[in-house]
Amino acid sequence: MGRRKLLQQRFAPQARFLRREPRLLHRIARLVDAQLSRQASLVQRTQLALGIDRPVHLVGWSTGGAAIACYAIDRPVASLTFIGSVSPYGF
Repeated sequence: MGRRKLLQQRFAPQARFLRREPRLLHRIARLVDAQLSRQASLVQRTQLALGIDRPVHLVGWSTGGAAIACYAIDRPVASLTFIGSVSPYGF
């Protein structure tokens, strides 16, 4: 008997077992990438609206850290500061 079956029999009344669906994860990753790109473009539009034409210092918290990392991939920055951030390449 497989490990999963044993676990299900032992813990079935208290737990529900979920299976990771790779196709779903790829779709979610594409959505996250698109969202981070949008956030990075918002940072750039804000910089342009403020008339700042030199590299900026950026601070990102949580997913904001991933957004500023995406921003820095294609644009010059003076510095990046990450506070409890996630990776722009996945959670």
